[in-house]
Amino acid sequence: MQSIVCIGDSLTQGNYSYDWVKNLSKKMPFMEFINMGKNGETAKVMKTRLKKDVIDLNPDYVVVLIGANDLIGATNETAGKMYVDMFKDILVRPPCQEDYQNEMLQIVQILDLKLPKHTKVLILSPPPIGEGGPSSNEWKLGLEFSYICRNCVRTASQRVQFMDLFSDVQWDMIKMIDGNYKPLNLSLTKMSFSYMLSYILDWNNISWINNYKYTTDGIHFSKHFGEVIEDIVKQWVETYLGDDCVIQNDSVLNF
Repeated sequence: MQSIVCIGDSLTQGNYSYDWVKNLSKKMPFMEFINMGKNGETAKVMKTRLKKDVIDLNPDYVVVLIGANDLIGATNETAGKMYVDMFKDILVRPPCQEDYQNEMLQIVQILDLKLPKHTKVLILSPPPIGEGGPSSNEWKLGLEFSYICRNCVRTASQRVQFMDLFSDVQWDMIKMIDGNYKPLNLSLTKMSFSYMLSYILDWNNISWINNYKYTTDGIHFSKHFGEVIEDIVKQWVETYLGDDCVIQNDSVLNF
C-alpha cells in the first residue's frame, strides 16, 4: 500500500476544522494517509520535525500546507508574541514575511534532497486567512505567501510541485461571502467552543452558529472549505496512479 504524509498546522491536523485528511482516506482506502499536522505551528517550527515526521517514514507522497500561523503572527502583533511564547526554544522573533520565505525555501530544499527519489511532493500555498476580503491585510499578505511558495518550488526538481490553494479558495470565498466581509477577530475561546460543538454538529452548522460564511471561526475549514483542498490533493495523487483513476482537471503546475 502506498503512503501519503500530510504535514502542516491545525488546517491539516483537523481537530479544529473539517478533517480533509481523514475524509480523503475514506475516498482512497487503497492508500495509507498519515496525518502529521500540529496545531499552532509556523513554518520554522514545522521544519524541525521534517526528518522524524516525514523523511524517516519513506512515504510515496508528501503534502505540505503551512503558513497560516506565520500569516496571522505577521499581521497581528499580539498573536505574533503568542507564537514566540509557544515555541520559545525555536522562534526568536514573531513570524514575518522574510522568515516565511527563508523557511519555505529550506523546507522545499530539505524534502527534495532527503526524500527517496520516488517520492512526490506537493507544496500548497496557505489559503486566505479571515473573511476580510481582498483589501484586508491578511489577504494581501496571503497573496505574497502564495508567490513565495511558487518561487520556492521553482528552485526544486520536477518531483516537487506547487498548487495555488490561495487563489482557488479566494475566488470561492468571494462568491460565497458576496461582499459581506468582516475583519478577522482571533478568539481562542471561539475555537475551543467550535471544537466542543464538533462532537454533535457538522462544521457547516458550526460556521453558521459563529456567524461566518466560509470558515468556522475566521480561520479553520468548514466542510465546503475543506473539500476544496480535498479535491486538489485527490486529483494530484491520481495523476500518478495510472489510467484507472479519473483526472478531473489539469491545474497542477509543474516546474
